[in-house]
Amino acid sequence: MALSKSLSQEQIQITCQLCEIPNKKILWKCKDCDLLMCGNCRENIHSKVKTSGDHQIMNISDIGTNENGENENVILSNIKCKTHQHHTCCLFCKECSKVVCPICITDAHNGHKLQNLIEAYDEKIKHSNDRQEQIILMLEEIGMRQKELTEIESDRHLKHREAKQAIQVEKETLVETMNRCEEELFKQLDRELETSDLYVDREKRQLEKAKVSLIERRENALKLNSFVQILEHQLGSDNELLPTRTDKGYNISHFVPATTKFLNLGTLKTDTMIALQKTPMANVIMKVEKKAKTELRSIHSIVICNDNPIWIADSKNGILQKVVLGEEDILILLNIQLVVFSMVVVPSGDLLLATGDSVLKNINPKTGTQTNSIYSVYDQIITAVHLTEKNELIIGS
Repeated sequence: MALSKSLSQEQIQITCQLCEIPNKKILWKCKDCDLLMCGNCRENIHSKVKTSGDHQIMNISDIGTNENGENENVILSNIKCKTHQHHTCCLFCKECSKVVCPICITDAHNGHKLQNLIEAYDEKIKHSNDRQEQIILMLEEIGMRQKELTEIESDRHLKHREAKQAIQVEKETLVETMNRCEEELFKQLDRELETSDLYVDREKRQLEKAKVSLIERRENALKLNSFVQILEHQLGSDNELLPTRTDKGYNISHFVPATTKFLNLGTLKTDTMIALQKTPMANVIMKVEKKAKTELRSIHSIVICNDNPIWIADSKNGILQKVVLGEEDILILLNIQLVVFSMVVVPSGDLLLATGDSVLKNINPKTGTQTNSIYSVYDQIITAVHLTEKNELIIGS
C-alpha cells in the first residue's frame, strides 16, 4: 500500500494528532476517530475515551492490506450506525458518502445509489492508494524543481557577479588608457612650451645685444665734433644688428575634444546570443560557372538588376557601366563617367549610388539620367549603402 511507503526527506513530517509533538513516531490509527497516534497517546489519552473499547485501532504499517493481501482487517459486518446506534450498517450510500443501516435507507437514503460495503471499501482504498502515489510523485517533482531553481538562482547570482566584475575591469582599463592619453597630451604640451620658451629667450638675448650695439653707435655718432671726424666717419647700415623676426617654435597646440563623447564599455548578451555568434558558418563551396571579359581595369562593385543586366563600377577610374553578359565578352548598355563607392538596386529598378557626397545619387536604368535622391545626411560623406531583405535602407557615412 502506498500509505505504508516512506516518503522522501523533502516531504512534510506527520505528527501525532493528539500530542502534536514534532518528530514523535506515528504507530497507530483509530479508524473511528480518524486520528493518527503515537504509542504514548494510544495508551494514556485515547484509552480514556469511554467508547474507545469498541474503536478499531490499527498499526500504521497494516493500513491497506494484510500479509495475505486480503481486505483490511475491519469487521464490516459490525459497523455501528451513528444515527441509529442499535443498528449495524449494511450498505454504503454513494451519493451521501456514508455507511447506512436499514433504517437510514428507508428514512433518508431511499432511492439513492447504494453499494456493498466491501466493494465501496475496496474502491476507496484503491482511490486513496492512487492519490497517495500521485501525491508522492508530485512531491518528488516539487523537490526536483526546487533543487533546480536553487541551482538556477546560484548560477544567475554567480554570472551577475562575474558580469559586474568584468565591467569593472573594463572600466579600469579604459580609465588607465585615458590617464595614459592625458599624460601623453600633457607631455606634448610641456615640450611645446619648453621649445617656445627657448626660442623666446634666444630672441630676447639677440634683441638685447642689438639694443646695446645701437646705443653704442648712437653715442659714438654724438661724440663727433669736428669737420674732419665727421668726414672720415664710416657710415654703415644698422639694419644688420636687428635680428630677423620669426614665429617658429612659438606655437602651442589647442586641445580639440574627441568627436565621440560616449565610451562604450561593451554590451550585455545572453548565453543564447553568444552561442548563436559561435555557431559555425555553413560550408559554402564557390564554383565559377561563367567568365566574361571587360575592358575595365578593376571592378569594385557589382549589382544585378531586376531584369538581369548587371551594373559594374570601376571606382579607381570613375566608370560605371550597365552590361549584359555574353558568351565570352560583355555588351555595354550604358557607360557613365562617375566615381562610385557603393551601389544598390531598389525594388523600382533604379540604382542608388554612394558617390562620396552627402546625398545618394539616383540613376534611371533605361536612360542613365542622374538625379539626387531623397536620401541624405548632414555634414557627412556617404560611402556605403545597403538594402535589407525587408527593403530597409542602411547608409554608412
